[in-house]
Amino acid sequence: ISSAEAKLIDPQERLFLESVWAAIEDAGYTRGRLRTRFPKGGSADVGVFVGVTTNSYHLWAPEERTRGNFVCPTALPWSIANRVSYFFDFNGPSLPVDTACSSSLVAIHLACESLRNRECQLAIAGGVNLYLHPAKYESLCQRRMLSLDGKTHSYGGGDDGFVPGEGVGTLVLKPLRKAIDDRDHIYAVIQASAFDHSGRSHGYSAPNPNAQASLISRTLEKAHIHPETIGYVEGHGTGTQLGDSIEIAALTQAFRKQTTKKQFCPIGSVKANIGHSESAAGVAGLAKVILQMEHRQLAPSIHSDEPNPNIEFKESPFYLQHGLSEWTSPSVHPRRALINSFGAGGVNACVVMEEYEKPSASGDWQEAGPYVFTLSARNEDRLREYVDRLLTHLRGEQGIDLASLCYTLQVGREAMEERLAIVVSELTELIDRLGDWSKGGSAANTYRGSLGTRRTKSSSKLAKTATGEQSLIELASMWAAGEEVDWESLYSRKTPRRISLPTYPFARERYWMSDSVVPEMATERPAAPSAQLHPLIAYNSSTLKEVSFSSSLSDTAFYAVDHKVHEESIFPGAGFLEMACISANTASEQRVRKIKDIVWIHPLSFRTGAQALQTVLRQTGDSVEYVISSFDDENETIVHSEGRLAFGNGSADPADAEDRIPLQALKAQCAGPEDGAACYDKFREYGLHYGPSFQTIQELYVNGSFALSKLKIAEHLKGDFGQYILHPSLIDGALQTAAGLVGSLAPRTPYLPFALDEIDIIRPVPQTCYAYAECSDAHTQNRAGVTKFNIRLLSESGEVLIKFKNLYLRPLARPLLSNHSLELSEVAIG
Repeated sequence: ISSAEAKLIDPQERLFLESVWAAIEDAGYTRGRLRTRFPKGGSADVGVFVGVTTNSYHLWAPEERTRGNFVCPTALPWSIANRVSYFFDFNGPSLPVDTACSSSLVAIHLACESLRNRECQLAIAGGVNLYLHPAKYESLCQRRMLSLDGKTHSYGGGDDGFVPGEGVGTLVLKPLRKAIDDRDHIYAVIQASAFDHSGRSHGYSAPNPNAQASLISRTLEKAHIHPETIGYVEGHGTGTQLGDSIEIAALTQAFRKQTTKKQFCPIGSVKANIGHSESAAGVAGLAKVILQMEHRQLAPSIHSDEPNPNIEFKESPFYLQHGLSEWTSPSVHPRRALINSFGAGGVNACVVMEEYEKPSASGDWQEAGPYVFTLSARNEDRLREYVDRLLTHLRGEQGIDLASLCYTLQVGREAMEERLAIVVSELTELIDRLGDWSKGGSAANTYRGSLGTRRTKSSSKLAKTATGEQSLIELASMWAAGEEVDWESLYSRKTPRRISLPTYPFARERYWMSDSVVPEMATERPAAPSAQLHPLIAYNSSTLKEVSFSSSLSDTAFYAVDHKVHEESIFPGAGFLEMACISANTASEQRVRKIKDIVWIHPLSFRTGAQALQTVLRQTGDSVEYVISSFDDENETIVHSEGRLAFGNGSADPADAEDRIPLQALKAQCAGPEDGAACYDKFREYGLHYGPSFQTIQELYVNGSFALSKLKIAEHLKGDFGQYILHPSLIDGALQTAAGLVGSLAPRTPYLPFALDEIDIIRPVPQTCYAYAECSDAHTQNRAGVTKFNIRLLSESGEVLIKFKNLYLRPLARPLLSNHSLELSEVAIG
């Protein structure tokens, strides 16, 4: 999915796709292994069933059009399921389910029935619900369906109404016998499920207790389970006085068919914790039950200390689960639970679940190590994040089997471009090795590979015969280098179990139809000031793991329309310097004094429209590294610029105070000033097209060894000039001055900067200043035509404001612009 397409796809569709990826990884499978294990016509015989009832992303389109952004976003329920089937190459049933609040539980039922009817061999089921536009919320408010105190009182007294919730959840479903045979990690077992419609009731959206009771009874009978063996009920519990009381009455009626016992079964609802997630509510409740079974605890049902006055719990089989308590295991059967759900239009759904009693791990796997640990990601940043998450998991979990861990990662994760392989014999050894690698160290039998687009297929049979450590070392090295390895052949006698492990750490990049960070409602009032941190920095996107800032650069802004190379709008390299400074100042609350080891790697073109950038900061000793990058249509990282930042105390060094350049003396050494307009005429001949925003040179004085220019910010840019530290227009003017000097040495050849050793920011730069450029290598060039310059920005009195040390320029030839895409080839700096 390209970034341009992603912006127009309903976020519900994208999040559900991401959730399915995580669920399949958690189950220990990949796309390829699903096709191999469940083949059907070259695809995988897998069904997809998703509950979805809210579709509002497209409602923003009219508002966007008033801003001149003529987009056609999609919000198509069928596409949520079909996109998953297409992406993973699934050939089974694929359909959305909309029965309002019971949607995801009905989707789970349909998935189970599809498996029982052999319409597919494996099924993906779940639900998604996002509130992407105020319209739905306004509708709920007008119908007075929401809680006034911001709490959902499931089965409790107090306000009558619920709190809207958002969520996405996915299950991987498989016949129990097959899951056991495949040595899968099994969370729980669905013993029975059912759904129906209530028929005519007292009101269209009013629940029918008799219909609900009938469905619950049938589901228990279908599961061959007595209601007294149900240890917990996860109810619908939306917090409405009428709906909750009718649900308890229906459950009581169903249980009373087989038992007269009172208050033996706890009941609660996850809606009190996370709100009512509508089409995702059923899968959310089911997930809560699974977690309770896994931890053998019953979670409290909050906001219900005072029970609903319309419910007589003492006369029912149920009691509210007020506190956290142990879920004791019955002696004759596993822990069991019932999940109940109903939709506003009358569709009821019910699922009866049972915990899976896992076989004893003792004696399950007898082969001693060593083993090959493998992990991969799309880029270096994601790989390091993956390692950190896995380390946290390994340090926090007890009893992890090393063989199962390695096997799960070998066969249950896609092999991506950035790879890490380690040969280890003990879990503690693996934790130590991963910790060392995460800190930048090296360790024995650790192999790191970076494939890019290179892929190779191994003809080696080593995997089938690998038994000793040396063979496994060779296997790990081959895999890290990009060869395909048949990991299954390592386990000829018995296969380890798949286990649950952290799944892929997606980068969490934001995609929205608008170029703005947050869409704004139309209003007759004057537009509010921009919420951006800075004209070049949209917002702080930092997490606990990484300091980062996101930018949304418009293709109609001054830095795009007035800065062109061979007619193509290119973001000025000076702009990256400003982005790095502002990001670091914001993150550290200190002042950046120096920027070092600057490299401009890939130009940023506006050929495809507005561009999204990310500035990442990493502390390294006394300095901070920065990397500014974007993502292409294949979601590959494109690094545009990087360097190091050092902080200062904000005052000039005494030596700098004495450093004053005699401007009049320099001017006297030149034949005379060249008019700025004439300079830009020459630049235009070179293919460098500077519009009014970047025509900052007013006068240019050139001598054989230096160039001096008077710079002035354009009138239309003065309004927000005070927000900048290194305004791209003025800094670009300084770089133009150096290019003008080298142009006098090599006429009619355009030169562009690509590296800079250091910038020393001594004093603030005013709107009018001078740039003084000198060749730092006595006019020498290396074989690639690279020339070095020192530049100083000066006040009108000659006071030094900024120093540029060793700016590297190289000639830009027309052939470098192929297919309207600017590419800078690597050049060795001599």
